[in-house]
Amino acid sequence: MTVTDLALPATAPDPATRRVVPTTRAYKELVALHAHCGAVVLVEPGHLRPGQRRLDCVAARELAITSADRLVGAVDLVAVYADADADDRERRPVYLLDLADGPASEATLAPDGGHHFVLRDLAAPVR
Repeated sequence: MTVTDLALPATAPDPATRRVVPTTRAYKELVALHAHCGAVVLVEPGHLRPGQRRLDCVAARELAITSADRLVGAVDLVAVYADADADDRERRPVYLLDLADGPASEATLAPDGGHHFVLRDLAAPVR
């Protein structure tokens, strides 16, 4: 992955709530979903496995934020919530928001049916 694959913000991120850097591909999918579906958010339904964390894209009006959800950033107008316990265990890293192969869960607004959103620690090596 190169810097040109990232949709970098114009200003430096706030370390507390601006910890998400999207790939260009993920950014374009989110913008398209927002335009097509209205206000959406990305939320981690629970920490599934280390290294790569699946996100569900849901309509903002359908999300009930709990103490298990932590706002880690926003991409354009889309808020990104991670599992708070997993975020603490990983020492609150800056995350790379990307698309991964494989269908999304039925509860999510899928980008295209064959991919789903994932969070990865930006500093972790790519596997």
